[in-house]
Amino acid sequence: MLYWVTARVILLNLRKAPIKRSDIIDFLQAEGRVIYDSMINEKYSVADNFNEVEYKKYLLKSGISDVLPRESVLKNLGCAEITSNGNLSYTNAGLLFFRDNTPYNLMGLF
Repeated sequence: MLYWVTARVILLNLRKAPIKRSDIIDFLQAEGRVIYDSMINEKYSVADNFNEVEYKKYLLKSGISDVLPRESVLKNLGCAEITSNGNLSYTNAGLLFFRDNTPYNLMGLF
């Protein structure tokens, strides 16, 4: 019932002003419908499982300067977040881009 009320408020708001994409994403995250790529995966920390070669390739291909610290770049790309215990952990998107290529069971990854 709460979801219906919230959805109705959004529909009523559409008549007054357009909703931005970021507002819709924030709404879905607040309702517990988090986008999979942005979910933090605490199993793998960046400090222990980082592929420097792939990171450098990504920076080169995307035209991003390496002036900023790696932690800042990964957070700005949405590939890592600081967890409640203070460690920098990958998001699921970050795992696919920058995780070290050590052998692992893909089904156990998530």
